[in-house]
Amino acid sequence: MNGLSNNIAVSSGRGEEAMTKRTPHGEMIIITINLPETYIDYIRELNDWGNTPSRSEYIRKAVANQIEEDLKTKRYMESVIKAKHGDNNLITLPNEDGNITTYRILREA
Repeated sequence: MNGLSNNIAVSSGRGEEAMTKRTPHGEMIIITINLPETYIDYIRELNDWGNTPSRSEYIRKAVANQIEEDLKTKRYMESVIKAKHGDNNLITLPNEDGNITTYRILREA
């Protein structure tokens, strides 16, 4: 380590500056969010219980989990849209267990 701080200021493109921190997972940009006080109390309670080392880490995990769920839903919906087989009234859908099943469409609602 050269003794220099690993925080740097960057422009967000909107005329404001944000702080970033380099990590093994890439650059993290420091942002400000507004949360209800009850959320902060719950996060503090869970941190005190030993669930995560800090509020920031808890919020990072929560955001990562939500992104993962949203991407899963997005990919599923894209697979449904792409799976419709032309004029032969078939549709292929992934199952919960990861298998793929093709169904014949009898009629559309």
